[in-house]
Amino acid sequence: MKKQHTNKKVDFLDGALVTLMAAMLLLFGIGFLLLPQKSFSESENRMLATWEIPTWQSVSDGSFSEKLGKIFRDQFPLRPALVATKAYGEILLGKRENNRILWGEEGYLMARNEFSELSVAEENLRAVADAKMTAVWIPRSADVMTEYLPSAYPSASANELYRMIGENGTVPWQVLSSAVAQGRQVYYRTDHHLTTEGAYLIYCSLGEKLGYSPLSYDEFDRQTVSEDFRGSADSAVGGIAPRADTIELFRYEGDADFRVIDRTTGEEREGFYDWSALEKKDQYSVFLGGNFAHLSISSSKEVKKPKLLLVKDSFANALIPFLAIHFDLEVVDLRYVTGSLWVEEYDCALILQGVDTLATDPSLKKLDFLQKKS
Repeated sequence: MKKQHTNKKVDFLDGALVTLMAAMLLLFGIGFLLLPQKSFSESENRMLATWEIPTWQSVSDGSFSEKLGKIFRDQFPLRPALVATKAYGEILLGKRENNRILWGEEGYLMARNEFSELSVAEENLRAVADAKMTAVWIPRSADVMTEYLPSAYPSASANELYRMIGENGTVPWQVLSSAVAQGRQVYYRTDHHLTTEGAYLIYCSLGEKLGYSPLSYDEFDRQTVSEDFRGSADSAVGGIAPRADTIELFRYEGDADFRVIDRTTGEEREGFYDWSALEKKDQYSVFLGGNFAHLSISSSKEVKKPKLLLVKDSFANALIPFLAIHFDLEVVDLRYVTGSLWVEEYDCALILQGVDTLATDPSLKKLDFLQKKS
């Protein structure tokens, strides 16, 4: 009789658990159907998958079922809170990685630096070799700041990519690693980008390659515009980074007198900085307002300068105010170019991208889309 009583108790607990889980799934399902869908996640700084009416073609080729999984993932009710809860749980379990982000020393969050597939990088590097352009590839923070990595993490996992680069560009290892050894912060703690300090060091290192004498450190007025920046790495771990970042701008006389023209829309504005971005999650977009297919940048004053074609990703955004001291700029982000692109005649050309873009985005194959206006 006692054994039967125990079995009934177990059956009751099992039934209660099944009922609880069913109720939770029902509530989340109702929430998924009734809550308005979001097309953009400000916390993750990316577009979200949204519901689309299926077609016979999308059902038959499997693309609808694939898209449906992404919709459930992106539109799941309370998703940000659940992501943060998962991150806290893994920290409590002693894990030093979450969502491919490593928890480094002194509050640094660094993306894993493994590249298992290098075919995209091979295609991009062939295009760069054919174009015969100066190229600079910005390494990941995990590749430079190896002493900040978790102790058991293999720091040499991305070496093959750097060996492939070879003569097709420069990786500024020494510039960045020496600054880190001196205690200078060249990468954000919660974001993959270089700080403005890091961008300044790259600007100095490019002087000999591009034929200019960089301004000295003391010639800039360093202004702190944010002390609560939490970047893409923080978003990837659910917004629970232990420390926020500071954004500094290196201002100089006349930097507000530059004209920035979006060649796609014709929109024109003055200066390099979008101050409204400081009120958003993606505060890094204070530099230029984000990424655009084609910008023309020149001083509003009649100053004769050589013209530089800059083919870039977002790593170059913080560098552009420095380069504009010496050049008029044609700035092209091939990730957003969908056809042939006409650019003004230029005197020199530079590719500046992060190694992540080199290894994962095939956009450099579009270099032959660039055509000079005669």
